[in-house]
Amino acid sequence: MTHSFFFFMLFFSKLLVAQTGKEVDSLHRVLMESTDRHYQASIAIKLASHYLTKDLTKAGYYVYLARGFSEGSDSLTILVLDQKGKYHFYKNELDSALVFFNMAIDKANNRQDVHLSSTIGLGLGAVLLRQEKYEEAIQTLISSVLFFETTKDKVSVAKCYNNIATAHARMGDYEQAIKFSQDAMRIFREKELIPFLLLSLPNLATYHVQIGDSTKALSLFQEAEELALEHSDKRSLALIYNNLGDLFLSRKKIERAKSYFVKCIDIKQELNQLKGIENNYYNLGFCFALEGNHHRALELYEKAMHSSNMSTQVQIYDKMQESYKALGDFNKALQQAQKSIALRDSIKSSVDVNAFAEISAKYESTKKQNEILSLEAEKRKLEAIRSRNSSLQIGLLCLVLALSFLTYLIIKNQKRKQIITRQEHDLERQQMLQKLKNQENETIDLVINGQNEERNRIAADLHDSLGSKMATLKLYIDHLASDVDPQSLNQAKDLAGLAYQEVRNISHELGSGVLADQGLLPAIRNMATFITSTNQINIEVIDVDLKERLKNAEEIEMLRIAQELVTNIIKHANAKNVVIQLTQHEDYLNMMIEDDGIGFEPEAAESGLGFQNIERRIEKIGGNYSIDSSPGRGTTVMINVPV
Repeated sequence: MTHSFFFFMLFFSKLLVAQTGKEVDSLHRVLMESTDRHYQASIAIKLASHYLTKDLTKAGYYVYLARGFSEGSDSLTILVLDQKGKYHFYKNELDSALVFFNMAIDKANNRQDVHLSSTIGLGLGAVLLRQEKYEEAIQTLISSVLFFETTKDKVSVAKCYNNIATAHARMGDYEQAIKFSQDAMRIFREKELIPFLLLSLPNLATYHVQIGDSTKALSLFQEAEELALEHSDKRSLALIYNNLGDLFLSRKKIERAKSYFVKCIDIKQELNQLKGIENNYYNLGFCFALEGNHHRALELYEKAMHSSNMSTQVQIYDKMQESYKALGDFNKALQQAQKSIALRDSIKSSVDVNAFAEISAKYESTKKQNEILSLEAEKRKLEAIRSRNSSLQIGLLCLVLALSFLTYLIIKNQKRKQIITRQEHDLERQQMLQKLKNQENETIDLVINGQNEERNRIAADLHDSLGSKMATLKLYIDHLASDVDPQSLNQAKDLAGLAYQEVRNISHELGSGVLADQGLLPAIRNMATFITSTNQINIEVIDVDLKERLKNAEEIEMLRIAQELVTNIIKHANAKNVVIQLTQHEDYLNMMIEDDGIGFEPEAAESGLGFQNIERRIEKIGGNYSIDSSPGRGTTVMINVPV
């Protein structure tokens, strides 16, 4: 049987501290009342961090709010990217988390903010651990350690040590895992960081179990248990009890193992923390089987089966076969054996691939470790050279400064003249571009006005003239029922009905500009109702505090943008539901169009003619937009227009 010892990782640079309801309400209020967008971004980042472990939907909402508010601030943009990485990490979308953490680190490096990039590196290391890229995780975490050691940030160093220990343990190098874990524990004890001690003690105990030192492991587990009880940390206590149960089971102390497995299950059920509970049922069932209580063992094996992976299910089938055989029920024992064989066959090929990957990983791990040791030796050598040459460097620096000052005095006047000339050229160029843009906008306004007038005229003609004639034709056909062949009459009536409906549809599409005269919201609702009536897609329109209207030309542009986006959704997204939300803010109107379709890569779509037309319309009314989409995850388009 495989024991289910758990390793803990310190995912990020600091534990998320729960905020009280009053503090959260206060942050909400400040976010709504503030007019400083960068301050609003910092508040949204705090709220996103608060909701990461409570409500991922809200966390995602505040991350995207922060993204919009942070424009123009590189430091806030880095923090938003960091929060997006954490958001995707908690959603177990590890590839996305990796992308955003790397983007945040790149931007921090561009600003030469080594402290921030090293701090984010701790989160990146946690993602790499989750992805089982242990060598990359160790390399990333060691880079962070080297910086934190120079700043004497012992706590961050200890967190890196803890995760490095986990990586070594996952690769089977328990001696290195114990060394790094003990270094981390020493700092946590020194700083009296109880939450981190509760994470590190069970890890260190588990490493000792793996090298056969059960006595030391038991001592560490019991210390962790006392600490968790003292601080009422039930989540940590559940995992400690699981590991204690495994320890006593491995030492054949069945009663004590059972008691700890039962305690672990009780706490997980109390906290509704059911992840991994199948392992507890499996181990508890195995304990009962060892005692000869096979009926109770089979009940627990059945519970373990519900959420187990395929490999664990094979083990459960084998144990159930043994229990049925012990009870003398050989038919059911045979059934379990057949299920086990079938499941083994289905995963045999993947097991072979994993075995090859494991050998490759061990080879790469050894190779990377040697590279790391070589880099560290090279680093120490370079530091020694720097120390010997420090006086020479200072002298050279003084010389460079003197030459730079002289050069500055010589070219000062020339540079000032060049700057003035360049500014004059830039000003002339900007004036010319603005003039051309104004002319282009005036031309577009004339074209749009002409289009709208022509659309309205054609719509009215179709509705009033041809539409009425088609309706009258249908009435005449209805009165001819007694004199005409019924089949021909029905065909004529159907044709007249279809023609009348087609006239109505064309009139509706051409007349949307008229609807815009009634206001943007009624026009969009009319469009949504008309499209929804086809029963092909459902469109929901939501308005939030929409009190003031835009200029008529701006509302027509917003309506055309909405029509273009909805048309794209109908043609390409295969969506079933669309939400159009209009939100009135203090100084701008926000329109969000969201669908549950197949999604796409925004970079590829933005080069298309449709998006170029949309972008041109948005630019014309002084707005901006953003697209959030990826294949398989639907699409959200956010448009902001000043009011």
